Amino acid sequence: MMYVHTLLEKTWEELQPLLKEAGVDKLARTTIVLCQKYLGLRELIEEDASLPVDELLTYILEKIITGTSDLKL
Repeated sequence: MMYVHTLLEKTWEELQPLLKEAGVDKLARTTIVLCQKYLGLRELIEEDASLPVDELLTYILEKIITGTSDLKL
């Protein structure tokens, strides 16, 4: 989101509330914490107990294992 913020500073004020409302902010924070916890990403943000990190990992793995994902890995 910082990338968007620097490129579209004028638009960011309008865009940020929409992204938060859509849950993109929470998804981004959850993904960062997941990568910190399981993939060794350096600590960029503090782990937040309210983020569904383990649930996101479980969802991703289930989709890959069951083949119900459109992910092209």
